[in-house]
Amino acid sequence: MIAQAPEGSLLARLLESHPKVEQVLPGPGFFFQPTEGWSRSITPGVEQDQSGLLELVDNNPIVCADSFSVPSPASTLALIAFGPIFRTGLTCGDPVLQYSRPLALLDLGFHLERVGVQGELTVDVDRVDLGSVVALNVFVPVREEEDPSLLDDLYHEALGGKPFVRRTDGDWDTSLVSGRPWAVYDLRLSPGESGALLTIRVMADLHGKIGEAQMIHAFNVMSGFEETLGIPETLPA
Repeated sequence: MIAQAPEGSLLARLLESHPKVEQVLPGPGFFFQPTEGWSRSITPGVEQDQSGLLELVDNNPIVCADSFSVPSPASTLALIAFGPIFRTGLTCGDPVLQYSRPLALLDLGFHLERVGVQGELTVDVDRVDLGSVVALNVFVPVREEEDPSLLDDLYHEALGGKPFVRRTDGDWDTSLVSGRPWAVYDLRLSPGESGALLTIRVMADLHGKIGEAQMIHAFNVMSGFEETLGIPETLPA
């Protein structure tokens, strides 16, 4: 396999250590091709048919795609938070998204619409210095009678057992994801103004699940490799 990536970037370094990549050439984007085969590409934050959170999309079309777009950091965090719930009809109000730092939102509406998010989105920033980690708090009204175990089951069915999205019920600290290739999330259900309020917290490292590690994950899926191949549990500094 021959790949192209920006010279000196973390993406290039991850590809150079990938066991299936023989050569990494310098270039402005992420392209790859087998020794004999067609050139393919992975792009971040572009709205196109073959795109989305890998944990929520069908792998079969991706294996055959000429290109795939991974969501931007803002959209990746939001898809982890929203993906399992909005198509169920359990929500009953407009969601509020609160990021820990300003992020580009150009593809956010595109991706959330594809997982069934409707209504008016409120997006806010509560600036907190978390180093290379970005956090997202999502607040969404749900029907008052919802059983917390039902919500737990929905998220487990969608995201459970996936190597790069993990549920945590313990401490909520940046050490869970800092320099790591995965995101973590948790769920809290509490009384709201007119029913119940579901709070979903998600966080990830800018170079991990919402960065270069996600692009290597996509490369593995497109190439038919093991999903975790070439993605170390501790990312290079």
